[in-house]
Amino acid sequence: DTVLWVRDLMESIKHQERRVNRPFASRELYFKDFSSMVHLVEQIIDGIGIFQSVECKMMHNLLLGLQGQERHDGRVPTANFWGPALAGEHYYFTESAVYLKNLGALDDSDAQRPSVIVPNLMYGRSNCLALSAGFHSMCCMNQCEAILEALERDVAHPEAPPGLIAELVAVLPSDTISAPRNL
Repeated sequence: DTVLWVRDLMESIKHQERRVNRPFASRELYFKDFSSMVHLVEQIIDGIGIFQSVECKMMHNLLLGLQGQERHDGRVPTANFWGPALAGEHYYFTESAVYLKNLGALDDSDAQRPSVIVPNLMYGRSNCLALSAGFHSMCCMNQCEAILEALERDVAHPEAPPGLIAELVAVLPSDTISAPRNL
């Protein structure tokens, strides 16, 4: 998906530049000089966060859809997790049980109902872009951190009574729960 996004971005840049610089120049020659490559890299840097966010939300929604009717706790039964990939429906979620366990994303405390913990899988390093380069990585935004930051900003003290925290949490929306919520 990332390669497809970059190729689409390249074609978009070529199309925009065609009107400005060289309307009749060959589009195949565009990314052969330094300035056009710099322009491409700038566009990638500007847009990768939005692209990654869309990918993360798609994966999050897919995982929550696999929870089943009986669960709404951010955990996906392993049969539901691996089922679509085994059936050839998509290529997502093929991680091994050993990998999930090492990641902290496998809850096997109930041997009859093992499940995958959605946030632990979502925020694992395997879901980050550009890990191998060592310069920069782009990972899924941790929704829990955003909620915690809002709480810390609203409390603005090292301690707070539980009632105040509950009151603040009740009015905080998230991607999966709208506010106000009943605690």
